[in-house]
Amino acid sequence: MKDSNDDDSDDDDDDDDDDDDDDNDDGDDDDDDEDDDDDDGDDDDDNDDDDDDDDYGDDMMMMMMMKTYILIKLRLLQCRRSCSTYVVFYCLYVCF
Repeated sequence: MKDSNDDDSDDDDDDDDDDDDDDNDDGDDDDDDEDDDDDDGDDDDDNDDDDDDDDYGDDMMMMMMMKTYILIKLRLLQCRRSCSTYVVFYCLYVCF
């Protein structure tokens, strides 16, 4: 009978160990919470950086499209020999 009691006490010890492990798995550790907070903050910062990069790329693409449009307009105006409109578009091209 002593053996059965000893076995029960061992089971209790094992259960205590399991409870500690369960607490860690549930995310009750401070380390887990800190990691979650850091991940949230980093994700927001990364998204902001990506947005800035995308905005810069969009701006550059718009400038290139405007330059191309103005250059085409200049070529067409050269053929027509409309001097005043040509000068306006040439100034726009130089500004971009």
